[in-house]
Amino acid sequence: MLPPAKGGVHLRRGKSRSFALASASQRLAALADDGTVFLWDTATGRRLRFFKLRDGNADTRAEYDVAISPNGRYLAVCGSGVVRVCDLISGRIQKAFHFLHAAVFSPDGKTLFLGGARRFEAWDVKTWQPRSLRKLGDSMTHPTFTAIDCSPDGKWIAGSVNISRPDYTLLAVNEAKTLKDKWDTNIGSLEFMGGVTKLVYSPSGNRIAVGVSLYDFPEEEQHGVSLSLYNAENGKDAGFYDVKKTIRSIAFSPDGKYLAALTDRLTVWPVIS
Repeated sequence: MLPPAKGGVHLRRGKSRSFALASASQRLAALADDGTVFLWDTATGRRLRFFKLRDGNADTRAEYDVAISPNGRYLAVCGSGVVRVCDLISGRIQKAFHFLHAAVFSPDGKTLFLGGARRFEAWDVKTWQPRSLRKLGDSMTHPTFTAIDCSPDGKWIAGSVNISRPDYTLLAVNEAKTLKDKWDTNIGSLEFMGGVTKLVYSPSGNRIAVGVSLYDFPEEEQHGVSLSLYNAENGKDAGFYDVKKTIRSIAFSPDGKYLAALTDRLTVWPVIS
């Protein structure tokens, strides 16, 4: 295990719940506590637009994570077992998927992957028709996806899967194009104090950053490290950051040199080499 990385730059305090970077379109989307979505141009720092999520009587306070399509057109918002896809041009809900908890777009933007309790799905973004619908596990193990990401080359899907109890988490991978029934968990079994809130591949695809929630534990018990790096091929430790707060969201910079993490503030660190 490497020593904790230091030298993080604290940008500012805020009330954002999650953020997502669209690498192909230089767009940054953020979800605020009140359900407002903000969209920025990362090249200029200019805010392009903002809007409130509107979906009938939906409780936007329950939303906790976002994923943006590579072209910056769509934003998937996750919360309360529902994934809502927003059109960032009109601000309207394009599609809603129920009983699902995690979402990510493929690098080419053609597929939306969704994970939930004993379910994993792939949907065509152009037609919004299913490409693959999979049921996982049994009623005893009840595997639930809490976070997913797609490798930069589009070949692999990685997911954090809770098995039976919330503090036992498997890091599992699958082939993105075929989505086999059985996920490969041989790359490493991870046990955390709290559930995994976010995992992301590095731009090179050789590492996975994992963020953990500490909300379920009293403050005096929150001594664990909540942001770590793992080797994407074998699941071995690749270092950790000295963060002892719940991670809401994480993202690598496009060049892979920096890692941004959102807790009660947004902090940026150099990536551990």
